[in-house]
Amino acid sequence: MTAWWRRSHGWQEAAWTVATMILSVIAAAWVLGLTASSIRVPINAAEGDMLMALSAIKGMLENGWYLVNPALGAPVGQEISDFGALNGDNANWVILRLMGFVITDPVVLLNSFFLLGFALAGGVAYLVLRDLGTRRVTSLALAAFYANLSFHFTRGEGHLMLGMYYVAPAAIWLTLRVLTGRPLVRRGEGDGIGSWFTGTNVGTALSVIAIGGSTIYYAFFTLVLLVIATAVRAIATRGWRDLIPGGALIVATGFVLFLNLLPGITYRIANGANPDLAQRIPHESWLYSFDLTRLVFMVAGHRIDRFSNLGNNVAGNSLTVGEGDILGLVLGITFLVMLAMVAVWLVRGRGGAGARGSLLNSTLMLAATCFLLGTTGGLGAMFAVILTPQIRAWTRITPFLAFLCLIVLAMGVDWVRRRIDGAGWRRVLSAALPLVVGAFALWDGTSPANRPNHAANITEWRGDQEFVDRITDTLPPGSSVLQLPVQPFPEAGGIVQMGDYEHLTGYVHADGLRWSYGAMKGRPGDWSRVAADLPPGQLVTAAAAAGFSGVWIDRRGYEDQGTGVETAVANATGLTAPTAESPDGNRVFYDLRPLQERVDGALSPAQKAELASALTDPVVVVYGNGFYGPEKNEDERWRWATNDAVMTIRNGTDQPQQVRWTASLRSAIGSTTRISVNGEVLAEAAFPKAGAEPKVSVPITVPPGGIDVRVETTGNDLGPGLGDPRPLYLQVINPLLIDETFAQAETAVAG
Repeated sequence: MTAWWRRSHGWQEAAWTVATMILSVIAAAWVLGLTASSIRVPINAAEGDMLMALSAIKGMLENGWYLVNPALGAPVGQEISDFGALNGDNANWVILRLMGFVITDPVVLLNSFFLLGFALAGGVAYLVLRDLGTRRVTSLALAAFYANLSFHFTRGEGHLMLGMYYVAPAAIWLTLRVLTGRPLVRRGEGDGIGSWFTGTNVGTALSVIAIGGSTIYYAFFTLVLLVIATAVRAIATRGWRDLIPGGALIVATGFVLFLNLLPGITYRIANGANPDLAQRIPHESWLYSFDLTRLVFMVAGHRIDRFSNLGNNVAGNSLTVGEGDILGLVLGITFLVMLAMVAVWLVRGRGGAGARGSLLNSTLMLAATCFLLGTTGGLGAMFAVILTPQIRAWTRITPFLAFLCLIVLAMGVDWVRRRIDGAGWRRVLSAALPLVVGAFALWDGTSPANRPNHAANITEWRGDQEFVDRITDTLPPGSSVLQLPVQPFPEAGGIVQMGDYEHLTGYVHADGLRWSYGAMKGRPGDWSRVAADLPPGQLVTAAAAAGFSGVWIDRRGYEDQGTGVETAVANATGLTAPTAESPDGNRVFYDLRPLQERVDGALSPAQKAELASALTDPVVVVYGNGFYGPEKNEDERWRWATNDAVMTIRNGTDQPQQVRWTASLRSAIGSTTRISVNGEVLAEAAFPKAGAEPKVSVPITVPPGGIDVRVETTGNDLGPGLGDPRPLYLQVINPLLIDETFAQAETAVAG
């Protein structure tokens, strides 16, 4: 048995890989303090992006896949095919789907998949290190540390797919093979098809599939590195044939990425682009980058107080947004040594030599490339300015850079081990060295801040469950709940003290109910923009007509803690107190069925249908050519316009609709603004003196389909005076599209 085991190299490597995966999860459990957690409560706090991830998993379990969820965005439902933060990662979603056939509790599945990310990162890192010639114990210890980078804990369950950075070692493995000229395809012994199932071929195929099917960030970073590596290899060897391996990888990975994104692509072709989604600007590529000091320094909240203060000081003074882009002292020092090696070799005129020279040179080159891509004002920023700012978070290349540093660290550890090797205590010391290095790197690179407050999370989770259970006990199955304050989805940001995605709390805790929050903004099912502008009394009356049986109010979303909206709801429903209140007092629920009865008694079926349509299929305004994006401060919101701008008012019904467009206007002294439809002037505004701010109220008849409204302004460009390069002729302040149907219905029901 022992002799067979020694001869069975593949089985031994499989056992060591599994051991690495287990050790990676054990290390994660220690950092996270999982002994104080509950498997049925999310590991991270139930807020923000974590709620979005959990809602997508729950929707997948309920509906078979994650792109469509009829329980969200009522009454139309949620369709997220054109939201890049979720649409993609389909290789990982397939893994989730397969796990979901066994694990049917969405929270348990979320936690299990999150921990699987540690196991996969450790396992793949081990295999790559072994292929690069690193010894087994060194590979095991350092791969387990790599799986537990600060980046992993900072991304957490909120950025669940970014935690699946097991593709980074695979990407580095492919890129190093291109740079060093090692084959990507190798045939084994024999003549049959089985001879092609070699470790190299399987590794290449699985890497391409995993990378192309992962988050677009990791796939994009891989393609960039492959393009650079292919070009460098061809230039270094002066042979065009060296373009073939890298070129084939680029084509194959790009094709898998195309398949990964195909659902979103086909959806956009069928439904048009969504201008309300993912509007990025080049500045964000500076904001979401890393700087050298924070990259190589100790983590904030370090276990040693003095180091903690230094880490906190660096984080507090950084001008960039940290996304876990910290290597820690061990990898940080390794990276600085790598930079010094490059400098010495440039002066000396030659790089590393010997059996490992090519690997070391290639690793240093790739590490420098990753740093230049991710650093503040680096190649990533150039890409944003010259090509597109849609790839904004270049700091997410951190796992790639960290693994390159890990390779050099492993080479250094093995170099020391070879000088220690021997019998007796020397053998023990040699084996212990990588374990000590890996354990210290883990201890140094993580901090108590990475450990969630499990007791508080469990209390909050169970309190939310108790609140939602009272709602489900009150309403019959299939009922719809209006959620206030109205918040667009996704990426709307917080409202007062209510965070983004907080409204998903209801859905993740309840079965059998439908929720108003979650319709994709910019798509026909999104009526949040109209609803947000309605007075609460008019809104709940229209919601009752549209079939909503209850209203959920998050008091944190209001400056007055919801006093005004609760008063309006109480007046509309006749209720003197909330039907349910969360244990922490942050949320309340009112039963709207009494209001539904009043609506049924006051409005005819046709009037009720018209009111419901006005809310859920509203007339909306789309600011087109000549208008810039929305801006706001604490007091007002506005859009700038050029001297000739067009807004389109859309009407999805088959009947003409009467609406009123109102706004305050600002322009240069002596300017005139004319608002017209098909050449017919509907309103004019003059600006005879400084500070003039005329308010316009424009009645418009909108035919089925919609109508274009032209806004022309004569006068001077305000842009130069404001230091803005854009041509700015008109500022449209607090624009509002008013449908009189709502006010008329509220009056009829109240009367």
